[in-house]
Amino acid sequence: MRIIKKTLVIVFLQVSTTAFCQDNKKEIELKFNEYLNSMINKDFEKSMNYISDDFFKIVPKSQMILLLEKTFNNPDLEFKLREPKIIEIKDIELIDNKYYSLLKYSNKMDMKFLIKEKKEIEDEHKLRINLTKLSLVVGKTPYTTVSAKM
Repeated sequence: MRIIKKTLVIVFLQVSTTAFCQDNKKEIELKFNEYLNSMINKDFEKSMNYISDDFFKIVPKSQMILLLEKTFNNPDLEFKLREPKIIEIKDIELIDNKYYSLLKYSNKMDMKFLIKEKKEIEDEHKLRINLTKLSLVVGKTPYTTVSAKM
């Protein structure tokens, strides 16, 4: 009888831990989707509410908001995020008295460079497109796909 009791306690603890982790992962997914939607909707002030305060010790919040506004509202560049998708949420870990979870996600990013010079010859145009594409590929991750339309 003692063995059954111990086994039931172990099974209960395992099920409870798994359920707790799943609830936390759902919460992480919910909050991350709120963050991504605020970025897609260009609500940068709101998006900063989802970033750790430790990050703002490196880059002040006001500068980060300004950088995002300049990037998304640049008259020479159309920039759009779409179709966000969470690929994986790892288990939560306690590091230096704070909880962290590794999250992998993907989204499509449309970038359109608006060139003002009309006199660009075709070879220059191809060279500029290839250099731009190359600069985007440099930081490429296994989940990154870069394509360019001319």
